[in-house]
Amino acid sequence: MVGGKFDDRDSRFIPPTVLTDVTADSLLMTEETFGPVLPVVKFGSDKEAVALANSSRFGLSVSVWTGSRGRGLKIARNLQAGAAIVNDVISYYGISDGVVGGVKESGNGRVHGRDGLLEMVYPKYYEIERARRWKKPWWYKYDRNTLSFFESATDFLFSKRILGRVKGLLKLIPTFLRMRKI
Repeated sequence: MVGGKFDDRDSRFIPPTVLTDVTADSLLMTEETFGPVLPVVKFGSDKEAVALANSSRFGLSVSVWTGSRGRGLKIARNLQAGAAIVNDVISYYGISDGVVGGVKESGNGRVHGRDGLLEMVYPKYYEIERARRWKKPWWYKYDRNTLSFFESATDFLFSKRILGRVKGLLKLIPTFLRMRKI
């Protein structure tokens, strides 16, 4: 352990502390710690380290430290967190385009970037019906003509062969013209 000596005058102050030989079931590993405390946990492989990190019920942000940027990015992509940083700690929070927000039990919502901006609005859809009194093809109850309309539209839009698309279009036009008004 390095650090961890509390100031008797102010018990709210926690000096930067590094703890070694921390077990996976300790409170430091199972609860969120918002302080300058760093647990050091040994692992045998990258896969084991990712599994250990992902076993947490929290996922605000992660920091991967390695001499290989490619390895760091590969590990970061497999970690379940709202943000993943390679060879840095929290500078991402100061980047206005960088989206910040957690996963799992580390909060909801986002700040910064486009997603953060969209958190501040309530989108609402409006539609003004332009073809009044015209039965829409997607309205229940379907008749044979409506079913034929959807079949021919599907052929026209998604047939792999050009001939299938042409046949779909030729069948689609008369079925569309037979659509009933309300």
